[in-house]
Amino acid sequence: MKYINFDTLQKKKAVSAERVLLFGFLIIIFIGSILLFLPFSNNFPSFHPKYYLDCLFTSVSCVCVTGLSTVVPSQAYTVFGQAVMLILIQLGGLGFMTMAVLLSRIIRRKITPKEQLIAAQAYGLSSNENVKGLVTRIVLRTLAVEGLGALLLLCRMWAYTENIGKALWFSVFHSVSAFCNAGFDLFYFEEGSITGLHEDYFILTVLMLLVIVGGIGFVIWDDLCDQFTGKKRKLSVYSTFVLAITGFLILSGALLTLVFEWNNAQTLGTMNWFARVYNAFFHSVTIRTAGFYSFNNAVMSDSTKLISCVYMFIGGGSGSTAGGIKVGTMGIILYAVFAGAVGKRTLVLGKRTVSWQAVQRAMALFFIGVFIVFACTGIVSLIENRPVVDLLYEVTSAFATVGLSAGLTPSLSVATKIILMVLMYFGRVGVLTITTSLAGKNGLADNGIRYPETNFYIG
Repeated sequence: MKYINFDTLQKKKAVSAERVLLFGFLIIIFIGSILLFLPFSNNFPSFHPKYYLDCLFTSVSCVCVTGLSTVVPSQAYTVFGQAVMLILIQLGGLGFMTMAVLLSRIIRRKITPKEQLIAAQAYGLSSNENVKGLVTRIVLRTLAVEGLGALLLLCRMWAYTENIGKALWFSVFHSVSAFCNAGFDLFYFEEGSITGLHEDYFILTVLMLLVIVGGIGFVIWDDLCDQFTGKKRKLSVYSTFVLAITGFLILSGALLTLVFEWNNAQTLGTMNWFARVYNAFFHSVTIRTAGFYSFNNAVMSDSTKLISCVYMFIGGGSGSTAGGIKVGTMGIILYAVFAGAVGKRTLVLGKRTVSWQAVQRAMALFFIGVFIVFACTGIVSLIENRPVVDLLYEVTSAFATVGLSAGLTPSLSVATKIILMVLMYFGRVGVLTITTSLAGKNGLADNGIRYPETNFYIG
């Protein structure tokens, strides 16, 4: 079956589809935590429950492609454990249903319309789509980009490892981690992440490109490939809109980072001007989704942390490996606000009308996200005696599945770690579920009844 009646099937199976996505990720998380807890997977001194919590936290962070960690992966896990992490990151980045549909194709099992629906919802599709073909293209292109990224990283990674085998392993791991926007690394620098590589512009460039490609969205990939191969004359309105906003966010994020951190001797202040600019751009690229950092985020100014929280909350593109409420969501909200301010009755982009139902869903998602972040920050602030800005940074990073930290994660209480795990899971799966639910139901059903309008005063 090449095409399915998406609207009809969605009404019948929406709830079941959501449950499949929810429980699919949960199953992968718990299997991953058990594998990481095995004695040959880690270097923990015992089977104490507190170490299982670290394994569970790592598994959640990997599957939800976040990057937050209560331990240093290169020290806490063996090569086998790191391989488990890599598989979890890849599964989390591609998505549970992507792998399920791919496996069905490999064993020549017929993919049911319901399974096509679930996969379509996972990519944020709202119309008939050749899901089987899309999934195949996604997997093949993912492997190709990650393979190319690994080869490029290998050109420099040998300088930071003892032998070619370890260099190859580091190259593969970091290529997959960057493309899937996970932000996990295998280095062991004093200030964390890849801070020791802040002047290795080749590695920083490769990682930035992988993060951007992985974060723009698989549907936009398809659109770009169709244009380059001549199947389309120009990009779709959606792709053009998202790419333009992505470019703006990267540029503005870099400029703001430079403004607030230029003279900070603990971050950019001691670098030469080129290194400052380059690392500011790297920070801007990774701040919305990836979790790598080339300078210590814990010692950034409060202004930079607050601005970073905004960028983390926005995230990457829909149907991508990135988190957040998504670029398109934020873009359409801002455009709708502008249109409403100037009195426009319709929302037009590139000679195409955007439905107000889409705007309503975007606003609902935005305010739900804001409520969750601030509510959880308030709860965590009652548990932890830490600066509120740092706690907001940690909570936003978890919810948006970014993985950047103000240096708090390892030292947080068990209760706070559990809250962060729930936030990571909800950020990867729950927001998707909310979007799907809103898209499927569209509020109250249209029953043909029209009530008289009322005056409602605004402003």
